[in-house]
Amino acid sequence: GDAVHLQGGYIRTWRGVPQLSFDSRDDLEKLDTDALPAVDDLAQESLVTIDDLERRGGAHSVAVNGIMIEVREGSGLVFRCNECRRVVRKGTCSIHGRVENTADLRVKGVVDDGTGSLSVIINRELTEGLLGKSLEDCKNLAQEAFDSEVVRDLLVDRLVAKPVKVTGNVVSDDFGLMMIVRDVADVQVDVKGEAETLLSGLGVG
Repeated sequence: GDAVHLQGGYIRTWRGVPQLSFDSRDDLEKLDTDALPAVDDLAQESLVTIDDLERRGGAHSVAVNGIMIEVREGSGLVFRCNECRRVVRKGTCSIHGRVENTADLRVKGVVDDGTGSLSVIINRELTEGLLGKSLEDCKNLAQEAFDSEVVRDLLVDRLVAKPVKVTGNVVSDDFGLMMIVRDVADVQVDVKGEAETLLSGLGVG
């Protein structure tokens, strides 16, 4: 929350997101807190299209409205290596071999806004909110069904073909755009209003 003046340092871009680096040789001075807008004001996300994100190569703190077109394999109830937090397969970590593991929830999805598609990663807390179920609830469901895929099935029913607003940081790599989601919300579509706008644009009505 501090306002500072930095003399020196440099900025470079990593996966489309600018990064500022400086060290003890650079001059850093703390300013009065009213020298810049409040942190909450600066943190307000801007609504962008996926096409714009592709041109920019990523972005910090943006929001996208689109349709969740896929909940990918590896979503739902997963188990992570206690050493490195990677997802384990049949109790085996690709780095550490057979390991003790901890249950987690996530969504690996794809959002499309008509201008392009964006991979999204949604964490446990947000996934619990989407399902209205805790991690323990999901573990119990999987045990009763003898299949952890039952949780992914719930996510598919809850999200696929539904309009959503996702907010977070977007990076770009060889596999395309990916957002680490900070917030996700359902979007209520005014079907009648959208139809009237479309017809008006076509000169019908």
